Amino acid sequence: MSAFAVAGAASASPVPAAFAWFKATAAPDTWKHASPPSGGAVMWYPPSLVRLKSDSASVSAAQKDTSGRILVYLNATPRQGAEQLATWAAFRIDHNRAEDSRVRLHAQVTGLRFQAGARGSCVIDDYTTRTIVNHYEEIACFVQGRTSASVIVAAALQSDWARALPDLERAVSAFWVA
Repeated sequence: MSAFAVAGAASASPVPAAFAWFKATAAPDTWKHASPPSGGAVMWYPPSLVRLKSDSASVSAAQKDTSGRILVYLNATPRQGAEQLATWAAFRIDHNRAEDSRVRLHAQVTGLRFQAGARGSCVIDDYTTRTIVNHYEEIACFVQGRTSASVIVAAALQSDWARALPDLERAVSAFWVA
């Protein structure tokens, strides 16, 4: 059992086992970082990933295979709509249902303590993309800081999930929101 407490609970509750790895901590010195154009968040990523061109609001980094297929993916996007800590799991699963009606939620947690006093709610889920069929697993967190809120998505092809998971967990643990 983890010593982390879930915020907002009547009494301290342990973090689900699926999130026992989480510990808000700085990224390794060798990692790169990027912030969405609006600022307010910093996403750290390992040197094995390269920056991707993203939409105008977000930043992304990925590792691709020789055909250009994304194997490992990180993205940070500021709050863009109805994201809330208390309803994050349902919000994210509904969002992914647009991609795959069979999206599966594996685990969820509310009240993780991120760096700089930020709080986050996270899910671990999997889904299959619609246009080019790829099966991804992801950790997706909505993090509310003192002055801003942002989402981090850390994903990998299911076939690369076990290999990528330590770096994805580390990236989520290092995510910083003002």
